[in-house]
Amino acid sequence: TYAENDEFNITGNTTLYAQWKAKEYSFTVNYLWNGEAIQPPTTGEENYNTVITIQNPAIDGYTLISGHQTSMKIGTGENVLNLNYYKNVTLTANSDSATYDGKAHTVTGYTAKDNENKAVEGLTFAGVASPSASGTDVGEYDVEFSGSAVGAHNELYIVTAVNPGKLTINKRNVTLTSASDSKVCDGTPLTKPEVKVTGDGFADGEGATYNVTGTITNAGTVDNAFTYTLKDGTKASNYNITKKEGKLTITEASAP
Repeated sequence: TYAENDEFNITGNTTLYAQWKAKEYSFTVNYLWNGEAIQPPTTGEENYNTVITIQNPAIDGYTLISGHQTSMKIGTGENVLNLNYYKNVTLTANSDSATYDGKAHTVTGYTAKDNENKAVEGLTFAGVASPSASGTDVGEYDVEFSGSAVGAHNELYIVTAVNPGKLTINKRNVTLTSASDSKVCDGTPLTKPEVKVTGDGFADGEGATYNVTGTITNAGTVDNAFTYTLKDGTKASNYNITKKEGKLTITEASAP
């Protein structure tokens, strides 16, 4: 066996047999998002006309653009295969909370975070409506995306997960306190038919009526008892109402 450019002498009848080896050509496979490499390229050498196929093009946090060619035939020129990807994003519907005030509250919109949990501002996707929820009475209202959100994409990003939000309307805290009073015994009843509303108070246009029944005539102390009735349109479920009773006190008159 002789290598290329080896010299040898022919001394008689000689049969020469050519030996050959297929020439190999280099190739490169690039993995790109927005024109930038997202992992090192795959490189190698293969024989002419060999078809190379990327068997597992999946990359964590990215999605290969649908219909993308993942194979190429080795030729004599540049053998470069560019695989282009979307970056995965998770959309989370906005949440909000408010204290009941008799008015409608609304929360709308969403935020987006990419595969590195970084916020991506201003993302919109065709066919994805902004999630929204409204509520007036106390409770929790789900803020949800339509079923078509997952899989929606623009030129660079694809939605791979969505999270719902929540609108929470909390109860209004109201304390009702009957008045306190005192006097020296004079033989007449002591009453104080007043109730003070503190805390958050009632929402505009809402409230209660009161029946204060506390009374005392002789020396001593009693609770200034009362009951209340919520006005029409005032729902108990929208309030945390605490009832406190004041004191009515009569002291003995001083001896003459």
